Amino acid sequence: MRRPSFRPRLLPALSVLLVPLCATATSDPFVNRTAPPIAPPTPTMCGNEPMPAIEPIYTLVCALDKGVSPDTGRDQGDAIRAALESLISSESGLYFPQGQYVVRGSLELRTGNVLVGSRSGVAHFINDQPATTAITHTLHSAKTILVEGLVLDNIAIQFLHAGTSVARYNGLLGTRSANPQISTIGADQILGNVLWREAAFPGEGISAPLGTGARIEGNLLGIDDPRATLSGPIGGLKKDVQARTRRLIKQMSLLTAPIGAGAVASQGRGHFTEALRVGRTTDTRILSNDIAVNSVSTSLSGPQWAARVRDSQGLTLAANRFTTVGAAGTADAVLELVAPQNSRVAWNRMDRVPLLLSPDSSSQRPTKQTVVNKNELTNAVIHVTQPVTGDDAASTTINDLRFVYNDFNTADPTQCLIDAPIPSQPGRTFGEAGNTRNPGGEPAKTCNLRPWVPPSDSVRPLPIDPPPAPPPLVPGGEVSPDLSNRTGVEEPERISHRDPPATTPDEPRKPWHKRMGERLKKAWKKVF
Repeated sequence: MRRPSFRPRLLPALSVLLVPLCATATSDPFVNRTAPPIAPPTPTMCGNEPMPAIEPIYTLVCALDKGVSPDTGRDQGDAIRAALESLISSESGLYFPQGQYVVRGSLELRTGNVLVGSRSGVAHFINDQPATTAITHTLHSAKTILVEGLVLDNIAIQFLHAGTSVARYNGLLGTRSANPQISTIGADQILGNVLWREAAFPGEGISAPLGTGARIEGNLLGIDDPRATLSGPIGGLKKDVQARTRRLIKQMSLLTAPIGAGAVASQGRGHFTEALRVGRTTDTRILSNDIAVNSVSTSLSGPQWAARVRDSQGLTLAANRFTTVGAAGTADAVLELVAPQNSRVAWNRMDRVPLLLSPDSSSQRPTKQTVVNKNELTNAVIHVTQPVTGDDAASTTINDLRFVYNDFNTADPTQCLIDAPIPSQPGRTFGEAGNTRNPGGEPAKTCNLRPWVPPSDSVRPLPIDPPPAPPPLVPGGEVSPDLSNRTGVEEPERISHRDPPATTPDEPRKPWHKRMGERLKKAWKKVF
């Protein structure tokens, strides 16, 4: 038996009205039409590989088109210098495809001169002379300087003038000079570089002796295992930074007998006298770096420093990892802060790296408003030699230094994990709160400190927040405006396209049949 059909049938008049509406909708050029796909631009080739896309503020020219030849065994320094000289007027730089380039003598960059290495292979610069050379810039006004993606053998990077230069994703090894492998002055960015120091040539790693606004982030010093890259306790490094540093470590490890390397991998690649040195800087951000120092006291005449920060103002030292690598009994590398002001040391991990806070005896500079917060120390302590010197703004007061919520991993419950100078009067010393010792989570033993009580009106128990993510950069090295903390600016009202608002708040919405009737009348007028 056939089932009856309940399908609605359109009235002839209604059909006459709806058919023109459908024709009008399909005839609209903006409806049911999709724009043709835009083909990506054809990349410019340099040798057998495409030149990468890069920020608009930089302009790249293939080095091979300027007379530079890889894998020849001949010196390419003069050819590179001549190419850079020819690009000064256009403020352009050079792209180097994978290969080995013998480069003797230093390379001096001017505004717009950039050096960018291959992203698909290794652009290996080799200085086969005993003296270490450098990539630097010539003029105080030089800007838009970029050194990226190069493996530099016995070649340093020196940004010695205040500016906004960038050194990122470079590998430095075989540096014979004891001077810093990377030097920066000013608001420079030192991002995602891998620095090795072999046993035959100990020396400094990254140095920032002066300047304002430097950003030192995501660098790996003495790390030769790509699996050991730092993820960080507060969000960690960006995935693209981690991927490029891991690939860079693998590429550097695969280089066969690089000239000047000297030592074998079994001796370690973290033979730093001072892995990180910062002095007299303002608003320096040292974030998510991984520093491993090989402790071999027989080859060094003095102590080794994982980091040494002197007379800093507004320092952020956060989410870093400092490690001393060496047999039991060898000296530990030290992390020292000399007279910091308005600084925070937070969320760092220190393995056999004690933290030392000391005064500046030469200039009598006081320590002011510094917090050591939420750090994790394994087989290490915090040692304070900075005393309380007074109660005025020119002195170090009892409230200028605090130690809160730090974790210590040590098996000795009797060890003094934070110690300070003996106070001149009871209670005239720095404060501490919430520090613990593991295993067990019991309170850490402190010496010559007073209990610190957070203010009653504080919302969070932590005296400082974790360091914020670095602001994004815009062309010219400036920081893009942050709109997340705007005040006095009204947010635009969000309107739903499904339910259009009524004309007035008190006007009731019309029934559906009346709205349909009005639409049919308008359609009728258009047709007839």
